[in-house]
Amino acid sequence: MQLWFHERSEIASSTRTPLPKKREGVLIQMQREAFRMKVNPSCPYEFEVIDFHSRSYVVNLKDKTCTCCEFQLDQFVCVHAVAAIGRRPGLSCYDFISPFYKIEALVCTYAGIIHPIGDVSSWDVPQ
Repeated sequence: MQLWFHERSEIASSTRTPLPKKREGVLIQMQREAFRMKVNPSCPYEFEVIDFHSRSYVVNLKDKTCTCCEFQLDQFVCVHAVAAIGRRPGLSCYDFISPFYKIEALVCTYAGIIHPIGDVSSWDVPQ
């Protein structure tokens, strides 16, 4: 357990992206898919996003919601939100992702230490 905890702490501390590796990969894949979607703005924060199956979704960036429900349930951008954000200069997907997904949270998770307990023969066990 001690080694496992330490290894994850090292990985978290050495990560240079805003999200852990797997989540960063998910976001990159969403960006690829979102590029092929049609985005119709309604106002600066509300959009209709039409996917490649001609299904329509309403994204509200102000409320962090999408009619697919993933955005508000996961507190992580859905592909439709990524498409909408991509059409707004100056916005970043990272600004719409819960802090719990970000690397800072992972670093805090593994900030503690699991101390070695030594050999069982050296333990002071109360009788």
